[in-house]
Amino acid sequence: MVLFDLDSEEFNITLSTNQHPPTDEKQKRKDFIEVCNFDLWRIEELSKIKDELMEKAGRLIESILNFSKNDFYFFFIDSIQETLSEKGKPYLVLKVGDGISHTSLRVFPPRVPTKDDLYDIVKNNAEIGGVYISEFEKNSKGFINFKRSARFKRIK
Repeated sequence: MVLFDLDSEEFNITLSTNQHPPTDEKQKRKDFIEVCNFDLWRIEELSKIKDELMEKAGRLIESILNFSKNDFYFFFIDSIQETLSEKGKPYLVLKVGDGISHTSLRVFPPRVPTKDDLYDIVKNNAEIGGVYISEFEKNSKGFINFKRSARFKRIK
């Protein structure tokens, strides 16, 4: 009968509630992304950005991960890496995403340097975590690239 007697010594248990300090929001977000493999904060943020762009541009502008035709797209920058080509020329590799998935974009310097070339603009202005908009096109090999004369603008 003791098995069902909740007043007995076996059921006299005290739980400590302050064994661990509370987890801060940044760590909760990092842990969530690690476990679930997507970022709810970014998805929500991009939804708002998409609505704002629709209102300002009067048309739908999608994430670069939804590329379907040569047009303007927006994206988060997750990382920026400068690397060298096989011929020893520098170029940038941007890891961009939308909270659910990501892709890499490459930015090459022009053959003839100009004061407004996209490579220098991206190299000097792109920041990890920023949200940007630019114009993209698919090249003859099927790769998605920044349009040569594209503007590159931070929107968040």
